[in-house]
Amino acid sequence: MNKTIAFKKMPIYLVMAITFLTFSCSGENDDEQDDNKISDVAVTSNVTEFGATYAYIDGYVNLNLITSAYDKQTLGVELSLFEDFNKSWRVESKDLVKNKVTVKLDTLSAQTKYYYRTFVNVNGLNYYGEKKSFTTLDFSNITTTGNVSDLTLTSVILNCKAEPKPFDIKNNFKIGIVYSTQKSIIHSDSLFKFSSKFTKVTYPIDSIKNNSYKVSISNLQVGTTYYYSSFTKAGSKYKLGEVKSFSTISLSHSVLGTGDASYVTLNSAKIINNSTLSEIYPKANISYGLRYSTVKDDLINNVNSHNINSIINGNSFTVEINNLAPDTIYYYYAYATVDGTRINGEVKEFRTKSVSSYLSIEDTNDVTITSAKLYGNSTLETLYNMGENITYEIRYSMSETYLCSKDSYYNRYYNTVTPTKADKRLHAYLNNLQQNTTYFYCIAACIDGIYIFSDINKITTKDIASYLTTENALNVSFTSA
Repeated sequence: MNKTIAFKKMPIYLVMAITFLTFSCSGENDDEQDDNKISDVAVTSNVTEFGATYAYIDGYVNLNLITSAYDKQTLGVELSLFEDFNKSWRVESKDLVKNKVTVKLDTLSAQTKYYYRTFVNVNGLNYYGEKKSFTTLDFSNITTTGNVSDLTLTSVILNCKAEPKPFDIKNNFKIGIVYSTQKSIIHSDSLFKFSSKFTKVTYPIDSIKNNSYKVSISNLQVGTTYYYSSFTKAGSKYKLGEVKSFSTISLSHSVLGTGDASYVTLNSAKIINNSTLSEIYPKANISYGLRYSTVKDDLINNVNSHNINSIINGNSFTVEINNLAPDTIYYYYAYATVDGTRINGEVKEFRTKSVSSYLSIEDTNDVTITSAKLYGNSTLETLYNMGENITYEIRYSMSETYLCSKDSYYNRYYNTVTPTKADKRLHAYLNNLQQNTTYFYCIAACIDGIYIFSDINKITTKDIASYLTTENALNVSFTSA
């Protein structure tokens, strides 16, 4: 059976169904020549009931006036905020009662003018009723901004009042809280727009219990003043309560203290930090650690920096940093993560020790044609006094390229000799050298598997021609000279 004929013979006792929304811009998918034509096929009727966020609209369709055959039709009401129906949307109806269409709109904004018209679309062709308009009702703010409770360094509970009336419930108002570090940004016009300068927390009206509601806020900045207000929302319109303020608790050294660097060596440091955060957050999950970097801005911005976790013992937690570069400034701070919120302590700094202050190579004059005696000094034992194992070797080669390499792969490019150490004095003998040849050498100290190096020095072996020469023969005869 032809669908059009079936639709025309539809029983007149069909029950009207609540319609659903479908959004489309006017004229985008329709035949342009029909967009502005009024036809008796679609008849715009009145708004039978409306509030701040909803409206019931009747319309009529006369499908029997369509003479051409069709197998697909949609009908309902088209709405727009503009009289020319630019950027419109449609509310389709699936059923008819005789030739009457009724649609319900429940996502409107309060005190807003809407233009509407009945539409019929068959096989892509549009038929429109005349344009009409209505303005939704105004509304009152039903909320009252309350005071704060359970204030910590990074969280707070905002307590508010709300007294909804039947009109408010029928319009399905929303309630909530807006907060920001900028007081001037909190006003009804700004909340309609998206902004990173404030945060909105919205709840349905049925979340009100005993004429009150609470909003728990976390991830706040430590020691910072915030401004907040309750609000009532009707569609895209807001009305606010009184703007109030609170300040999160400032971070004191006793709450979370970054310790001074101690036991600083050429490549390591120990830092003992303290915290009493567990007294402020007795039920929270708290973890601790330390973050460090050679660039202060990177540390503050949390980029190109390193993180070390730690476990608290009583009110202190210790962090040991290894594999540092000698004679380098490091910036660091202790931190704690409370239920996912990071709290940073004071930024401090330390400088690792310089190698030249504890390990040095000396010039030497004890050089022969094929040997040399090399000298150096080390006071590393006074710096590493916690039982570290320290060994020494003197590296030498005719090239300085790989002398200070920490990779054992390159040890084929140099020779080594183990020096003798007496007090802080190091010395070693090199033998079987080539005459009149320059050698580069340095001291390598291995501290628990980590190498550090002195400066590179050089020697040149003597030329044998300087010590052994052949002269011309004298008094030469037939048998002697």
